Amino acid sequence: MNSLLPPRLARFSALLALAAASALAGRGQTASNSPTAADDETVQLPAFSVTGTSADPYQAQEEMSASRTAAKIIDTPMTVDVITPALMADLGPDTIYSAAQYFAGVSPGRGTGSGGINDRMTFRGFESFSRTVDNFSGFLFPGTSADDGQFDPAFVEHAELLMGPDSILAPTGAPGGSINVITKSPQFTPDTWVSAEFGEYDANKYVVDSTGPIGDGKHMAYRVIADYQDSMTYLPGANLWFSGAAEFTYKFTDTSKITFKYFGSQETYKGTATLSNLDGEYVYTPNTVGGATISDTPQPGFTYDGWNGDASWSYRTMRDNTAEVELTSALTDHINMRLAGQIYLNSTDNVMGFPSASVAETWNQQTGVETGVTAINPASLATV
Repeated sequence: MNSLLPPRLARFSALLALAAASALAGRGQTASNSPTAADDETVQLPAFSVTGTSADPYQAQEEMSASRTAAKIIDTPMTVDVITPALMADLGPDTIYSAAQYFAGVSPGRGTGSGGINDRMTFRGFESFSRTVDNFSGFLFPGTSADDGQFDPAFVEHAELLMGPDSILAPTGAPGGSINVITKSPQFTPDTWVSAEFGEYDANKYVVDSTGPIGDGKHMAYRVIADYQDSMTYLPGANLWFSGAAEFTYKFTDTSKITFKYFGSQETYKGTATLSNLDGEYVYTPNTVGGATISDTPQPGFTYDGWNGDASWSYRTMRDNTAEVELTSALTDHINMRLAGQIYLNSTDNVMGFPSASVAETWNQQTGVETGVTAINPASLATV
C-alpha cells in the first residue's frame, strides 16, 4: 500500500508504524487484537454532586396587576405582594382577607372578614370598597361602592395586593391600595383536590376541586369546583355558604385558546354577623366617658356574650352569578393578545332588627367635653 503513496508520505507512514510497534514492545505487548487483562478493568470516573435550593412556594417572582401585563416584581416600581397558590392551599381561608391579613399594610375595616361586604379591607390606612376579579373591576359606576357579595376563596388561584394608588387596576382612586384576584383555570393534567375544615368559628367548610383533559387531551379541558360551609361566627351568629364553578377550555394551538368560566354562590349571614358594619349596638354607661372602664354589670337586656342589641332573627342573603369568556393568542414572538368579557349579577335580601333609638349624650356647655351618657333600657326600645 505504501507503494501507492508519494515517497515522503510512504517514509512517514513507515516511521509511524515502527514507533507504534516500539511502544508496544516496550510495554511487553504486541500489536495483536486478542483481549488482555487491561481490557477487562473497570474504569471508575471521578465522583461529582449536584446541589440546589428549592424554590420558595410562598414567594412569587412575577405579577400582572401593576400594568395588566406580566412583569418581574423586582422590576415593578410599586410594592406588590402575591398570595401564592401554595399559601392559599395551606391556609384554607374562609375569606380572601383571611389570607391577605398576613401581609404588611393590610388591616381590617368596616365590613371585613366573615359576614363582610365585597372583600373590603384597609390598605395603608385607606379603606378599599371593591376588588378586581381577573382584571374586571367590581366597582359599581357611577356609584361609590360595590355589591355586598364576597368572592369564594375556593375559586381563587392566587391574588395580588398592589400597595398605593393605581389608575389602571383601581380607577376609583383608592389611594391605599387594591387587590386583584386571579381565578383558577382548567388544566390538561388530571388533578383532584378535596379539603375539609373543622372548628368552632368560621370553619366546617368542605371543598372539591377537579380538573383534567377531555377526549384526546390535546384540545379540551374542564374544571369543576363545589364548596359548602355551615359554621358559627365569632360575633353571635352563623354563616351558611353554597358555591359552585364550571369551566371549559378549548386550545386551538399551543399558543391560542379560549376559556369559559362560571362562578355561582349564595352566602347567608344570621344574627349579629348580619350587621357587618355595626358590630352590634355599642352600649354606653355613665362611667365609660373620660377614659373610665365599662361597668361590671351590663345594661339591662344586654350581656357580654349576648346579641349586643341585635335581633336574633336578623339575616342577610347574597346571590352572585359571574360568567366570563377569555381568548388569548400569541400574535408574534413578542406580542400576545387577550380579549375578555364578564357578566355579573348580584341580588341581596336582608332583614335586620336592632334598637331604633340613639343614646342621649350630655355635654359641658362651657368646655364642649362629653360628660356622660344617659342610661337606657334596651328592652323598652322598638325594633325596625
